[in-house]
Amino acid sequence: MMNQMSQALELHIEEPVAGQFLWKVLKPIGPGIKPHIVDFAMGPLPSRQAALEAGNASMTRNGAGSGASWSGDYADTLPMEL
Repeated sequence: MMNQMSQALELHIEEPVAGQFLWKVLKPIGPGIKPHIVDFAMGPLPSRQAALEAGNASMTRNGAGSGASWSGDYADTLPMEL
C-alpha cells in the first residue's frame, strides 16, 4: 500500500475560456480514485504564466504538507457584534 504523504502534488492549468486561466493542485490517491483537491484558483488569471506562478507558489506552500487537503467547505467571515 502506498503512503499518501509520499505522493507528489500535481499542478493542472486549464483555459476554459480564451484568455482566462485556472489552476488547481491535486494530490493523487491511487489508480481509479479521484485525487484530492489541495488548492485551486479562486478566479481566472490573465495568462498561462500567471497561473503557473500562482500554482507553483501553492505547491511550495503545500509541499511541506501536513497531509491536509481542501475539504470542500468554504465560508466567508464577516465582522459583527453579538
